[in-house]
Amino acid sequence: MRRHVFNLIRRLHIRGPSKHFFFLSKLGSGGQGDVWLAKDKHLDRVVTIKRLPWKIENNRPAAGHSIRARADIQSPSIPKLFGVIPDGRKLWLVGEYVSGATLHVCADQLSWESRVQVVKDILEALVCLERCNLVHCDLSPANLVLDGSGQTRLLDFELCHQVGFGLTVSGTPGFVAPELATESVALPSIDIYSLGALMFWLITGLTPTINHDDSGRAIIGLPAIDNVPSQFADLANIAARCVRVDASLRPSAREILDRLNRDFRWLNALDRESLERVSKRNLPPSLSGSTPFDFPEPASQKSVGQTKWTMLGVVLISLGIVAYRPVAAPVEVTVDVSRVQAVTELPEVFDADWLASSLQTNLEAFGVTALEGASVDVICSYGSCDLELRHSETSEGYSECGHKVSLAASGDQRSWEMAVSELARSILLTH
Repeated sequence: MRRHVFNLIRRLHIRGPSKHFFFLSKLGSGGQGDVWLAKDKHLDRVVTIKRLPWKIENNRPAAGHSIRARADIQSPSIPKLFGVIPDGRKLWLVGEYVSGATLHVCADQLSWESRVQVVKDILEALVCLERCNLVHCDLSPANLVLDGSGQTRLLDFELCHQVGFGLTVSGTPGFVAPELATESVALPSIDIYSLGALMFWLITGLTPTINHDDSGRAIIGLPAIDNVPSQFADLANIAARCVRVDASLRPSAREILDRLNRDFRWLNALDRESLERVSKRNLPPSLSGSTPFDFPEPASQKSVGQTKWTMLGVVLISLGIVAYRPVAAPVEVTVDVSRVQAVTELPEVFDADWLASSLQTNLEAFGVTALEGASVDVICSYGSCDLELRHSETSEGYSECGHKVSLAASGDQRSWEMAVSELARSILLTH
């Protein structure tokens, strides 16, 4: 009966990303969810995690199609989507973290040769999206980043739709195709208009204007082209074709890329050193000193459904402890910290006695008392720590058991307390 209760508790345990990631900081908020910087506990890499307030199989089938299609994308201009984690009524997307400078910040520092290369990088991304029947729907300078190698990366796919699906949102003002005012279907021509507006913005610092005549028909006003070197004048001609009112007359991304490769073939040998220098001059402050934590949202923001399940879990644990608490001597734990090395910071209270006392308190609170020979090895190096516990269980016959919890080395006492609690809980569910 006791093991049945704990198996039920295990199934009720929160399924979110906290079991796999340390959250470092919040990167921002979008129309469909928050974005967090996190470290993968198992693969030891930094990733981004976006929280979406809905599930694929429920009320957002179009977004579900686009997420599945993005998983197959292989392009140097598009960050990888590593996986999807369901968490009750929410969904977490785990993707590649791109560190760099946004085009909005550094465009005025680019040479004309570099601007052509940036446009070609964007076209590579759009060709890939067209091949996957996807439309980005929000191509703008704020969503384009020059990474540390000088590669232009297209970010923020929260508005991405599969071709043919209805649109419920619009993109960034100044870069939105005029047909979105009356139509709401995702088509590649939407991204092509945004590309043309972006090219005019790179050339002149301005975007086309959209006006309407007496009949309501859209009229595109193009920015004045001044001070453009003659060898780059063709950029403005291509941009003008991209922002035509009639979407059917706009070229495809492949057509534009082929023309740039042909007309600017003398740039093919150009390396990315100048783009790399611009990116490094404008990199945002390093986030390496962030303190890791397990839960990115305060308790007041948790959903009512999650709170109900948590309350039920607490009640079941309490009933299990009351009904099945064994009569035995207190748990004795020994802790070895001799292998803690190459760590820049630890909590002020950190020592073997503090860890042993904290683990004993957690185990006894969970009603685990029938442990013998419990010992913990703390191993810290290269900025991460492992807590490895071994013990003998005698309540149902002699057996050797082992448990392990990892965390990022830091001076945050709360992170260590949560790691010790997680270690105690892992013992609880197997004891």
